[in-house]
Amino acid sequence: MKLCLNFLFLLYIGCPSLRAQFHEIQFKRLSINEGLSSPIVLSIVKDTKGFLWFGTSNGLNKYDGYQIRTFENDSRDSTSISDNWINAICVSRNGDLWIGTQNGGLNRFDYTSEKFTSYMNNPNDSTSIPDNRIVSLCEDSDGTLWIGTFSYGLCWKKSDENKIYNFKSNSFIPMGLKKSTISSIIEDKNKNIWVGTSFGLCRITKERNQQFMCRIYERDKFHPYSSSFKNAVRALYKNEQGILYVIMINGELYTYNRESDEFYLFKLEGKSKRLSNVVISSIVQDRFGKFWLGTANDGVLIADIKNKIINKYVYEIGNSNSLNSNTVFCISEDDAGGIWLGTYQGVANYDYRRKRFINYLHQKSNPHCLSEGYVLDISEDPKGGIWVATHGGGLNYLPYGASEFMHFRHNPHDPTSISSDMLICMTDIRDNTLWIGSRDGGLIKFNIRTKKAKNYLHKDDDPYSLSDNAIFYLFQDKKGNVWVGTARGGLDKFDPKTEKFIHYKNNPDDSTSLSENSIWAIQEDRKGNIWVGTQKSGLNRLDPKTGKCTRYLHNPNDPKSIRSNSIYALHEDSKGRIWIGTVGGGLNCYNENTNDFTSYTDQDGLCDNHIGTIMSDLKGRLWIVSRCLTMFDPETKSFRNFSREDGILCGEFNQESGCVGRDGKMYFGGVEGYVVFNPDNLQDNNYCPPVVFTGFKVFDESRHLPSDYSSGIYLSYEENYFSFEFAALSYTAPEKNMYRYMLEGYDKDWVNSGTKRYAMYNKVEPGDYVFKVQGSNNDGVWNTKGASIAIHIVPPFWKTSWFRFSMLFAFMFIITYTVWLRINYLKRRTRQQQELSKKLIESQEEERKRIGAGLHDSLGQDLLVIKNLAIMGIEANEKKKSSDEQLQKISTLVSQVLAEVREISYNLRPYHLDQLGLTGALRSIISRVSSSSKIVFKEDLDDLNNLFPPEQEINIFRIVQEAVNNIIKHSKATKADIFIKRDKNYVKFILSDNGIGFDSNHKGFGLTGMAERVRILDGTMEIRSEPNSGTRITISIPLGRKHER
Repeated sequence: MKLCLNFLFLLYIGCPSLRAQFHEIQFKRLSINEGLSSPIVLSIVKDTKGFLWFGTSNGLNKYDGYQIRTFENDSRDSTSISDNWINAICVSRNGDLWIGTQNGGLNRFDYTSEKFTSYMNNPNDSTSIPDNRIVSLCEDSDGTLWIGTFSYGLCWKKSDENKIYNFKSNSFIPMGLKKSTISSIIEDKNKNIWVGTSFGLCRITKERNQQFMCRIYERDKFHPYSSSFKNAVRALYKNEQGILYVIMINGELYTYNRESDEFYLFKLEGKSKRLSNVVISSIVQDRFGKFWLGTANDGVLIADIKNKIINKYVYEIGNSNSLNSNTVFCISEDDAGGIWLGTYQGVANYDYRRKRFINYLHQKSNPHCLSEGYVLDISEDPKGGIWVATHGGGLNYLPYGASEFMHFRHNPHDPTSISSDMLICMTDIRDNTLWIGSRDGGLIKFNIRTKKAKNYLHKDDDPYSLSDNAIFYLFQDKKGNVWVGTARGGLDKFDPKTEKFIHYKNNPDDSTSLSENSIWAIQEDRKGNIWVGTQKSGLNRLDPKTGKCTRYLHNPNDPKSIRSNSIYALHEDSKGRIWIGTVGGGLNCYNENTNDFTSYTDQDGLCDNHIGTIMSDLKGRLWIVSRCLTMFDPETKSFRNFSREDGILCGEFNQESGCVGRDGKMYFGGVEGYVVFNPDNLQDNNYCPPVVFTGFKVFDESRHLPSDYSSGIYLSYEENYFSFEFAALSYTAPEKNMYRYMLEGYDKDWVNSGTKRYAMYNKVEPGDYVFKVQGSNNDGVWNTKGASIAIHIVPPFWKTSWFRFSMLFAFMFIITYTVWLRINYLKRRTRQQQELSKKLIESQEEERKRIGAGLHDSLGQDLLVIKNLAIMGIEANEKKKSSDEQLQKISTLVSQVLAEVREISYNLRPYHLDQLGLTGALRSIISRVSSSSKIVFKEDLDDLNNLFPPEQEINIFRIVQEAVNNIIKHSKATKADIFIKRDKNYVKFILSDNGIGFDSNHKGFGLTGMAERVRILDGTMEIRSEPNSGTRITISIPLGRKHER
């Protein structure tokens, strides 16, 4: 599709003619080699996240500064884009993309799902889009999407509806909005919609009643207009100040005057000079006020209104930094000020920050540029002209302010020409004289005024001639002597007055001679000493007065020795310090006071340890050439590196190739040309880039990321190997953007990954994490907010909280149940033991009762009979005195036995209990012991008869009996009190004495038996006793319970 227009651009009379500028602007190219799906790029936008989108003739491309992702139509997927030819792209307020295609209608790209929704013409649906050929798009401040079609005019879509509205049924709307090509749509700051059509320019105003008012601007509103004026509009543009620009089909550019509601021909100051016919395709005004005009066949024009200059930039064969095509379809400016051009051969990007370095390159197609790209030295003359020594292209000269080089080549037929085109080195210019060293033509004295040369060569028969025709280095000292470093002939000092050479060479037998004959660097210090760097034999300090050298060699055992014996560069700064550039040993500084060296390597900030050139700028900073260009501040010890990504396009730098201009500009030669810049103009890139995630993989399988990152990522416990890709969207020099990341909850601190844009994690335990990443631009401006996303690694069910809680609950239940079972078991055992004890006691009592009854009823009766018989015998045999005595003894003994039997019987089974009841039996005990003891007993007993069953009464009786016996046997008391009281629920026994007491922690057998009987009765027993403080026993036995245990 042809998206271009004819445009006649007007400029102020007297401005320079249109010309190509090959050194001022360099473009960075993107082509199919970098991943574009098609070289034809028709539209470019930057979305709300910072990604760039390119609409091509074969797909939609997304660019993050490193790689390009393509979205193409897939006939098997209804959610893919409907057509690959992209005419227009519009970014909505919510971040979605609207895409107008050539034959596939309108598409909406949803960031969240990365799916497309298509809006296509349906003849049976009046609310569908009227034409599938979408040419232009614009979303207004109310969220309404305005759609320009190729044949069916203008239509629109409200943000909250899927219907497409058009003006077909509105008789008040001009035909130009119904049946025309809508080339461009723009909303102004007053919310008016401007529409450029093939029938003219329209302004649409929304009234309060939601009706649209349309105004057509006829030719009488354009001042002045030519006879070739036509109403058709090809492009509209609104700058940051809200000024509307209209490009008409005949190529005239008009600006809108809001006060008069009219358009005026664009010109600088009232007078104009018409350029030749130029077909303009697009227009953008950058942040500096310059207009960028894309053309159909003439590259891009940049109009500097302030300085009244217009420059033309075109495709140049062999110049990879020129525009990649002369056909420019679209131009867009990003948030950081970068200019992006869509061309017939891909994308061209210009970043004004890369303009910090101006490059002069060799171009085979341009006879007025450098004759050779291999630049080995540069010198500036008093008028600001630049002299360039090339290797194979002779001597080049660029006068101050000029854009074309003059070339001075060797002419074998002209003895006043330079002796060789293979030039290696030069001196500064003095008295119109430039000294030049060649590879094979000796020393050249070149007069910059007359442009004549005088050549000095080695002559075998002349000991005062040059020692070697191959010269590596030249230096002119304060006295005007020219010091010549040769490839094999050592060091020569040339006196321009006598035109004689004095030779300094290596003498193996003289340690004060030059250490080697291959000389690579020369420098004079402020004391007049000549420092000489050699290829492999270290550094020499030559005293010109004595001709003696002091050697400085690398000592691997001395860290303060010079770091390498190969010396490429020497330089004395404004403070008199000697700086040495070595091969492999980095930058070295000679310390005069200590006669040793301080070194700086890539570990300190240098990008490489092979140093080829050292120069100081006007502020005392060192500029060092290695693999890249490094600025070193000797005071702060800080380094800053510049490379091709910063706009240095001269290729690899050459050794000792450069100079410092009188205005402070610095010149450095490389293998493709040379670069010049002002160090004070190297402003930092202050743009803080947005940081985004560009990829996520699990076991190297790509996964979709949520667009807003808020919902997080959920992984199973088996998906514990994953990686992130990310990018800081600063396009100035993305190769130099830096990154650091952290998996919060896993990493203890930030991981500095340098320029690496990915992070991998393996065997991450289940849990909740947050992956954070921060990025910087090429000048180290960090976005510390960065981007973050939560990661939830779901544990296996046996590691989940609910499972652990369930297991804990089950474990506690099992433990509790087990304890409960154990307790119940022990209780059953206790009850069984208690039952056994009870039965044993009852059995004992029964047995006692039986024995006691037997003793009392049988043995006692028998003994009584014996006693009675003995008495009767005594009475019958009164005369037999001895027999009487014997029988009397028998009677006495039987009485004693009878008493003992009765006592045993009473103890085994107190018959009083059966005869007198519990209360009477207890009183009987007290009465008996009271009558047989000196202890005074005091008693107070309530009636206990019939309160307890017989088996409990015997236990109560035994308890009181044991307590009374303990008082008698152990207490040594003089009085004792026994109180037995009953209430509704309990019977309380209190037995106390004033005896010697005892330690209640040590219980004897009697007290233990009492306690056991009390426990059987479900009672409680409390003993309070201390030595010499008496004893008190309190027992409580409940009433009305069944005591089964």
